[in-house]
Amino acid sequence: MTQSPERAGWYDDPEDPEQLRYFDGIVWSQRVVPKRAPVRQPEPTPSPVPGHVDQTPVGFPRQPAPQASWQDGPRTAPGAGGVAADGRPLAGFGLRLASGLIDLLVVWAIGVVTAGWAFWLWMADYVAFAVDNVGDPDAVQRLDPDDLVAFFDWRWFTIAIGLMALTAWIYHVLMLTRRGGTVGKLATSTTVRVVGQPVGPLPASAAIRRTSLVVLLWLLCSVPLISWFAVPTLVVDHVWAARDPQRQTIHDKLAGTEVVQR
Repeated sequence: MTQSPERAGWYDDPEDPEQLRYFDGIVWSQRVVPKRAPVRQPEPTPSPVPGHVDQTPVGFPRQPAPQASWQDGPRTAPGAGGVAADGRPLAGFGLRLASGLIDLLVVWAIGVVTAGWAFWLWMADYVAFAVDNVGDPDAVQRLDPDDLVAFFDWRWFTIAIGLMALTAWIYHVLMLTRRGGTVGKLATSTTVRVVGQPVGPLPASAAIRRTSLVVLLWLLCSVPLISWFAVPTLVVDHVWAARDPQRQTIHDKLAGTEVVQR
């Protein structure tokens, strides 16, 4: 292709002069539209009104209504139809769900190293009891609920959950500020950016706001009683993108970000 323009927009396709191609500010995209002149409908001649005098000077043509230029690109409202203000497609709920599941697996894989030992200390006594009574399958069933709970050291559970939350927070903030997206986002060819800004690494302030809300809700989901409110709130936060015109979740709106396709 020829030398790329300096700003994002629709330009003559260097490979096909009969069409226009969208340049996103970094690379030429695969989005093209036919290059054809808009069809102008003839304006009806108004009927003369009795007593009305035409003020147009003799010899001066009437000015036609301004016509839209093809260089302006498609006239699509920001967020309408899953398209961002600059024409880049927004990531739908399916892509966001897939990337979220991938990131969940990545966080838990890292968590095995950072918090696995704490989870082990939390349940070590119960595992030892189960191994000692491997020949007696009913040994656990004969335990009272209080005795069963007493096998677990809940101090280590609190430490394990805290380490998992810290792992998730560091993972998301680092990936967003370094690559503009997590492993899940990269795998689904999506990226996170500040609304209206070019694609690239996310500012630290936006990445922290975006990540902190989700991690906080996840932490509250492990707290008795509070979890009854935290779990539905966490679900609503993520499902919000399925019906939102800008395909944003609640944590996107808090951070002023949007998820677009690469």
